[in-house]
Amino acid sequence: MTNAIAPIFDNEGGEVRISGRQLHMFLEVQTRYNDWFTRMKEYGFTEGVDFNLLKNEQVQTEGTREVRREVIDHLMTLSMAKELAMLQRTERGKEARLYFIRVEEKWNSPEQVMARALLLSKK
Repeated sequence: MTNAIAPIFDNEGGEVRISGRQLHMFLEVQTRYNDWFTRMKEYGFTEGVDFNLLKNEQVQTEGTREVRREVIDHLMTLSMAKELAMLQRTERGKEARLYFIRVEEKWNSPEQVMARALLLSKK
């Protein structure tokens, strides 16, 4: 397996976020990302609560010209990412879910909670 597990991001509120595209690639889903994510939203996920839309501009050289495309991604909560991993019912899904559980345990450890509290108190 060549692709890495989805990276973890901290948003302004101090919450863990997961890139939908990165998770999609890690899970090796054969369906196009936009189609897959639309289908996954049908499990009751809500924009602004479980995920936020993220638009990126991708620049590629095609022949002699530079082409710009808008790429849609979603930053998901850790809970949503874990649930999507479980829904896949594959070894990669299980691997991702276990990884997210470890991230959550570390994130909620007393040391990490205290470190975040100290950072917030300095603002």
